[in-house]
Amino acid sequence: MKQIEIISAMLAYMIWGKKSEGEYEEIEKEASQTNLLFSGIYDLLKQGRICEAENRLFDAAAEDDANVPEAALLFYKELGKMSDEELEAHDFSRGEILDGIKDICDMYGVEYDVIV
Repeated sequence: MKQIEIISAMLAYMIWGKKSEGEYEEIEKEASQTNLLFSGIYDLLKQGRICEAENRLFDAAAEDDANVPEAALLFYKELGKMSDEELEAHDFSRGEILDGIKDICDMYGVEYDVIV
């Protein structure tokens, strides 16, 4: 769990110069495209539809949605808070979280190996 949190913080710093990308509740207050994208993803996540939520994230990335990096960090950070049992109950794992972060980094030209 801590590894995912650290990776998220490092990415936020590298991409936006922020020390923390914030929690969902903070993003929820803003009327932004990131909020709209993440709201849909977060709703699926709350319903336990993790794979579907991740697919929506990658669909947005394929459409060159500029809001994906921040939404992805928030998404994977939320997943990182879940226990291994919760993840497993929804056919997901910590390894898949790290793979997803790496894939997003690759798509947006961020050197994942530098972070880890």
